[in-house]
Amino acid sequence: MSDGPADLDALTARADERFAGAKTEHELRAERAEVLGKKGEISVALRDLGKAPPEMRRTLGERINAVKAKIEGAFEPRLAAIHANARRADL
Repeated sequence: MSDGPADLDALTARADERFAGAKTEHELRAERAEVLGKKGEISVALRDLGKAPPEMRRTLGERINAVKAKIEGAFEPRLAAIHANARRADL
């Protein structure tokens, strides 16, 4: 299983970059689906957790869930920023 701390840190960084690069709500939601959706990177990591050695599963699962929560937490502020930018553009 390749979801060690470095891979999860890289996933978080990629998600942050992808969210920051989204210019519209549609783009942002598409990026979120790529990372957090049913077939997203986090879901794959959680599914693959069963392949990890039993003694590592709990720690790895906690780490994956922490990364998921961090990424989910980054979504709403970025969505608010996109909406604010759209309102300013409409003025």
